[in-house]
Amino acid sequence: MAGYDQVLKSFKVMRSLRALRPLRVIGRSEALRVAIGSLFGALPAIFNGITICSLIVFIYAIIGISFFKGKFWSCTLTDPSIETKQDCLNAGG
Repeated sequence: MAGYDQVLKSFKVMRSLRALRPLRVIGRSEALRVAIGSLFGALPAIFNGITICSLIVFIYAIIGISFFKGKFWSCTLTDPSIETKQDCLNAGG
């Protein structure tokens, strides 16, 4: 049974290598080779752009949190003198 499992594993490896068949087309086609080379050449610049965009989103997220901190509270009391969250908590709301 152990020999059968080994043969089955080797067939699975060979079957997974079939997924690499389209790469042979890249070797034959000059235009496709140039396109793939350009894509891999552009990856560092793409990574830099994603990093900058992430930093900008992070900065605006921090600004938004500090700007809207405590603004979205609600008080169930109807007293018109309540203006802040602390007033509502002190009044028992």
